[in-house]
Amino acid sequence: RRDGLPASAARSHLQPARVFYMPLVGAAIMPHGALILDPERSEMAGTPLGGAARRLHEACFAAGCAVRAAHPHLIILYTPHGLHSDSADMCIYQNSSASGSCDWMGAWGEYRVSVQCDAAAARSLLTALQAGGHSAAGLTAFSGYDAPLRWGECVPLSFLGPALSDGAKVVVLSHGPAGTLERAAVVASRRSATAAVGEAIHDWAAGEEQRVFLLISADLAHVHGNARAPRRADGVPDPRYLNARYASPHACAEPFERAVARWVETGSTAALDGAVRLAREAMCCGIEGFVLLDAAMRRAEAAHTSTVGGALQGSLLAHEARQLAHCGRSGSRLLRDARRHLPARWLERRRRPSCGRRFGGARTRLSRTAAAAPQVRAHLLRGPRRARVGGRPRHRPRDRLRLRGARR
Repeated sequence: RRDGLPASAARSHLQPARVFYMPLVGAAIMPHGALILDPERSEMAGTPLGGAARRLHEACFAAGCAVRAAHPHLIILYTPHGLHSDSADMCIYQNSSASGSCDWMGAWGEYRVSVQCDAAAARSLLTALQAGGHSAAGLTAFSGYDAPLRWGECVPLSFLGPALSDGAKVVVLSHGPAGTLERAAVVASRRSATAAVGEAIHDWAAGEEQRVFLLISADLAHVHGNARAPRRADGVPDPRYLNARYASPHACAEPFERAVARWVETGSTAALDGAVRLAREAMCCGIEGFVLLDAAMRRAEAAHTSTVGGALQGSLLAHEARQLAHCGRSGSRLLRDARRHLPARWLERRRRPSCGRRFGGARTRLSRTAAAAPQVRAHLLRGPRRARVGGRPRHRPRDRLRLRGARR
């Protein structure tokens, strides 16, 4: 001890401080289909669609708990369905607050969201993007009163209550054009420009003292057909949910979904390339958000590896697609700050959701993903492929079955 303080404290006081800022503390992809807000509604109750919506609802709740665990000061929300301008591809809301409802096709308007926005951070980000030559503009609504939000922003924000209640503020990035078909048509031609914006967002976050979380609002293929559309009380499919152009599933829907799922799980550039090639026919509204996120995370991973070591890990929480064999497995990407581990009690109780809410059915995968620190989570979800017994490695039964199947 020195002057009543532990020797270690005295030494640290004499040494120069070393401050390290993590550019992005995490990122996630969350859907904005209003159906996931209440899977028990009458038009979905007891149907396969209701079960799929329930799994997505629970996964989004778990993702919201994981966002809170990252302790962000600022959440950058990318939306493909916000306000747009003809003069720029990317619009950044400049208001100090925003509010709205999940209203979509005359329903779900009872679900409302109100958030505090960081106007200073929005102006700083806009200045950085414009200085880098990117197509960006600022939007201020209603003389500075609440900026308007709709389903593309309100649905994912509805699951972030814990993080927002802790004081996190929001910056909304709205990426045009407005129509999903128009956006899918230009994704390939402006991919490099969109990726450059993602890198610029990372670089801007690297200069901020705030903990920044990147959230992508996106749905996947819109061409899975109308077989699972919600029904009215008389049993007739609800016309609000029907896709007149693709009443039957399009052939590209399944390969597109598989490509996106593989990209989320592995970070494979080839998988994202495949998804971009199929995006026009798949009519995916969030594909450019994936391009932006991929670029930002690759820049973040390079910085993370050089300063801390180890790769950032992506996890799939829920993925509902009608044609996929692995229906119900995943679709949300969580990349966490690997230098900060969660409390040990979260790991000891990992079979229950991290916010104390119990779900029915097999929810172990969700709980583990939301609760475990990055390196530990990778071990829990993927695990060692070989078990050592008696000093000699032995394949686990599940791996042995898989290998036998491969031999056949």
